[in-house]
Amino acid sequence: MNLPNLLTILRIFFVPLLVAVLVQENLRLGIGGVTITKEIMG
Repeated sequence: MNLPNLLTILRIFFVPLLVAVLVQENLRLGIGGVTITKEIMG
């Protein structure tokens, strides 16, 4: 699998996840003591 195909497949999976994160009202993710809000994810 070459790089353009890999990037396309990753985009197919990650774009719906990004949209789901952005439409959430309050999203906070704590990773290692750092709080990540939806504004940072977007």
